[in-house]
Amino acid sequence: MRQFSKLAHFMEQRMENIPLTFLLGFFVTIVVDRWRNIFANIGFVDSVAFYISNYVLGTDEETRVIKRNMVRYLCLTQVLILRDISIKVRKRFPNLDAVVDAGFMLPHEKEKFDEIENDFAKYWIPLNWTFALATECRLQDKIKGDVLLNGLFNEIRMFYGNLQTLRNYDWVPIPLAYPQVVFVVVRLYFVLCVVTRQFIINEDADNLTNVTYFLIFLKSDSLKYFAFLAFCFEMA
Repeated sequence: MRQFSKLAHFMEQRMENIPLTFLLGFFVTIVVDRWRNIFANIGFVDSVAFYISNYVLGTDEETRVIKRNMVRYLCLTQVLILRDISIKVRKRFPNLDAVVDAGFMLPHEKEKFDEIENDFAKYWIPLNWTFALATECRLQDKIKGDVLLNGLFNEIRMFYGNLQTLRNYDWVPIPLAYPQVVFVVVRLYFVLCVVTRQFIINEDADNLTNVTYFLIFLKSDSLKYFAFLAFCFEMA
């Protein structure tokens, strides 16, 4: 017991050499920043829709169809990207036929989409259709000025840039070596605490304490969580 108490004291003195706080703080910062950036770049089509509604002039049926198609192509781009990075969206749209049934893509558009052979994902196709419609509106003088056309292009580009950020986060996760280091350090710290923080019955022990903690775990049926009660007894 005396040798064990010396070992526990020796290990306790060197617990501060493990930079657990720094590792956990840095790791949590990375995770929270990734989550915040993902949320900020989900891609909200409302902003682009405002530009389309005000920059593309005309209230006739043809112009209204063009506006709806431009917004629909942007939503289609978002659906195609989210299908590859979200399991729930993939279950909702397991194939392009489900996308057609939902109204994001028309049957003849699916045929054109399938005709384009590409070894990589074809997210850019609906986006290209949106740019083509905007250019056509400028040629028909439905967009008054190249400055407005360029502003609309920039908004569409920013919308796609946000979606591309989501795709990049999905393709490139946190380097595996860093989570492994954090997990190993946390488990090692826990093992050391099991040895050094326990009650030692030895008068010569440096970590001798007069307080013992008894942990009692109870199950709550109402909250369905485990709650614990700690009773501290002072030893005579």
